[in-house]
Amino acid sequence: MAKRTMGFVALCLTVAMLATPAAARETLNLVANFWGPYTENNLPDKGQASHLVTKLLSDAGYGATIDILPWQRALSMTYLGRADGIVAIWRTRERQEKILFSEPYMYNRLSLLHRKGALSNVKTIADLKGLNIGIGMGYDYSQEFIEATHFRKDAAVDTLANLKKLLAGRVDAILEDETIVDYYLAKYASELPGAENLEFSKMPLMILPLHFGVSRQRRDAEEIIMRFNAALRSWRAQQKNTATHRHESGQR
Repeated sequence: MAKRTMGFVALCLTVAMLATPAAARETLNLVANFWGPYTENNLPDKGQASHLVTKLLSDAGYGATIDILPWQRALSMTYLGRADGIVAIWRTRERQEKILFSEPYMYNRLSLLHRKGALSNVKTIADLKGLNIGIGMGYDYSQEFIEATHFRKDAAVDTLANLKKLLAGRVDAILEDETIVDYYLAKYASELPGAENLEFSKMPLMILPLHFGVSRQRRDAEEIIMRFNAALRSWRAQQKNTATHRHESGQR
């Protein structure tokens, strides 16, 4: 009986959190980096990830503003508590010391982009031996990738710079989210001659969960994440129900 009572209380708390009146909303000051199409100033709602995180925070009872900044600055501001949270971030042991992470709300498929036929047999991090791989400056990827020493990691400030290095032959490949590469190739086609000679590896090198993060400098960080996660679960359930309804009714 005690377990049932505790479960009921937890359910009531979740419902109360999601029903926070608009007048009582606190606005969270968030940061993100130049990472189109997920987070970017010149996109509707500042990108796909920004749109979803803002929506989920609204469902959880919070308003949000988002400043798009260089990655290192966005991360530092979150660490120091100068920003309440960060829109899109991968989890690492080091970051967990200063940021409280939500449940993942998206997943990034990170693949090697290289010249056609050059690295078609690369399937794992172990296969990168002796290669020079272009990466994002300040990005941490997976723990295995961070700690690997059998290949060189050549950092650039953004995806466009990495694409230019690849086309100039200064790196063997770049490790990047497939959706981001497609976005940059379309947006900067005139600056990337020869891009038609590039291709992705046959399978992603890693698939990383993408999280919303709150600075541990905030005393209520756990509450914010708890509310966000509750809103995320509710949104997922709605998406699943909608998909089921469309399937049963024959809609596409």
